[in-house]
Amino acid sequence: MTRFSNLITSENPNTMYSGSRNGVKIDRIVIHHNATTNKNVAMSTWYTSSGNWTSAHYEVTPTEIIGCVEEGYAAYHCGGTGGYDVPKMSNPNERSIGIENVNSTGAPSWSVDPRTVANTAKLVRDICNRYGIPCDRRHVLAHNEVTATACPGGLDVDEVVRLANGGSASTPTKPVTPTPSKPTPKVNVTYSLRNLNGGWNGDVTNFNNSDSNGFSGVPNGRHDLLTVSVNHGSVKYRAHTVGHGWNGWITGSNKNDTVNGCAGIAGHPIDGVQVIYITPNGEGYQQAYYRSQTTQRAGWLAVACDDGNSINGFDGFAGMIGEPLDRLQIGIADHNPF
Repeated sequence: MTRFSNLITSENPNTMYSGSRNGVKIDRIVIHHNATTNKNVAMSTWYTSSGNWTSAHYEVTPTEIIGCVEEGYAAYHCGGTGGYDVPKMSNPNERSIGIENVNSTGAPSWSVDPRTVANTAKLVRDICNRYGIPCDRRHVLAHNEVTATACPGGLDVDEVVRLANGGSASTPTKPVTPTPSKPTPKVNVTYSLRNLNGGWNGDVTNFNNSDSNGFSGVPNGRHDLLTVSVNHGSVKYRAHTVGHGWNGWITGSNKNDTVNGCAGIAGHPIDGVQVIYITPNGEGYQQAYYRSQTTQRAGWLAVACDDGNSINGFDGFAGMIGEPLDRLQIGIADHNPF
């Protein structure tokens, strides 16, 4: 099997996340956008040193096609996040090649330069020819046609396929950007951490950096349960506890319901948290941004966004595994509010 397309202009030498294809035949191509205008920032989130567990086979820019994960391996680009986010096809990573595209503008349009689109079209054509994949929209997919995500932003996959089949470039290439039919509301998120084997701390709504009501938790304290709720849309969350790993996703918020009302295990310190906000249909896309501190180091850790798969450059969870979490801040927004 070919390591990379002959069209590549370079290979990224860093070790990236990948796995076995387990004998599954390659029959799909999935198109993504970086959600950043910086290709290096995007690719750095795929390094095994990043802890993000995401990757792609190729990174495409207006002047480059960069080989990242060899085609013989599955890249972690469209497998879903679990829970409600169930992939719409079986073995999504094993059966597909993932192509990431750098953005020419940021949110909310997330446009992609027409030259990048043209390079991706050439790459798609080459891959289809080599694997005998029909070059059509049933086999060349947008990320959001596989899992629940806003990716590929403003990149028009119909245009990619049209160009790959010998069509001429549109003048100009217009990004397909969802137009909200409803105004984007202000979403308030309310959350609370319970002290280890103790009582619940007061509810915190959103966050601030000016007083002790701007975060949940107790400095240098340990916590074993977490509740999260929103006043609009819906949210799911889960906790990682010392010695027990990730617990199941929670969608409710009830301090007296340890099954689906709060995350964590009573008596076991929380050292990691994931929060995902689900935007109602027709509204401008918003996400959960959150961060934490631990009992063993000073200062806030890096900001996490959802589970780290929707926007490159953000952590996939808040916390530091093995270090009890002592403070947590959460905000729901269409950009990083921290």
